[in-house]
Amino acid sequence: MKKFKLVLLAISLILCSFAGVASADEAQGDESFGETIQQVDQMRENGATNEEVIQFLNSKGIEVLASDSVIVDNRGNEVSDISPQALDPSLRVLRNYITKDSGRYYAWVQVEKKATLPANATYEPYPASYDLVSINWDPKKFDYVANGVTNRNMWLADADQRNAGTILFNIYDNFDGENVSVVSGYAKLSAKGTGQTTTAAKYTHTYYVNKNTSTYSGTAKWSWGNPLDVGVSYSITTIQNETYWPTAATASVTL
Repeated sequence: MKKFKLVLLAISLILCSFAGVASADEAQGDESFGETIQQVDQMRENGATNEEVIQFLNSKGIEVLASDSVIVDNRGNEVSDISPQALDPSLRVLRNYITKDSGRYYAWVQVEKKATLPANATYEPYPASYDLVSINWDPKKFDYVANGVTNRNMWLADADQRNAGTILFNIYDNFDGENVSVVSGYAKLSAKGTGQTTTAAKYTHTYYVNKNTSTYSGTAKWSWGNPLDVGVSYSITTIQNETYWPTAATASVTL
């Protein structure tokens, strides 16, 4: 009996050791992915094209399965391209990616503030509440695993609906850091089904109606709504003298 117990103890220690290695490998993989998309942010700040970004990700063993981008001006109007002749001094580029790395999927969103005039044109003097960004997926196709961001200008705001397919991030209107114009956030996912599926990234910009306050008013309130095909709906409630506009980018893939 004593010998039997020792054998069971040895087996338990071996299993725990394997579990520890797997956990460490997964954490290292998350860190590696985060560092990689930090580099992608820097590439975008240096003017990299979509083709250059995809080639770089492929060189890191990350497959870009699908992507989409939307360009909007400061009033939320979608524009076709970024041009020095644009009427608005700054634009926002919202990019949504589905990538695969070592058997795991990542739905990630990248927000870029792009100046069409002088470099300081992206500065917003009346920022209002923190802006809101969501990543959304079909919970019948993916299980949520983890999330991350690339710099301090974006942070996790709400993960209560992560098992229903949506997580929320807050993001500064004015990015903190020298020459910082790009930030990314991601959801790490595990596929649990096959077939075609879609992810979505939604960006909501808040701003003051009357330009008389130059400080942030804090976090806008949101409330969760009904389940959708991709994630969960939510609505935003701003304080007095604030309003907002949303925009979204979607990407579809076959698992």
